[in-house]
Amino acid sequence: MNRAFIILIALSLSGCFADQEQLVASREFDALQNYPREHLATGAYIGDYILSCMKANGYDWNLIDKRCQVNTTVERNPYCYTPNNWLDRLLNLIEEGKP
Repeated sequence: MNRAFIILIALSLSGCFADQEQLVASREFDALQNYPREHLATGAYIGDYILSCMKANGYDWNLIDKRCQVNTTVERNPYCYTPNNWLDRLLNLIEEGKP
């Protein structure tokens, strides 16, 4: 039982943050398709779109992470989001080496 639990945790860890990065990039691409006249660096609609999509996909806004650099494109930084599910958040912390 204990060995199966460890294997399950190990499998769930594979690609947690990579999935988050891919989701942010995918939402950025969608935003650029929906708002083609906005410039990437200054587009408020693009940032709002990404932020609301990430929230709808189970991520909270998190500016505490040191890798989240606050600038005009902060919504496009995957380090500025954290899972809002407690288990996903725990797995994210374990993946980063901060249990």
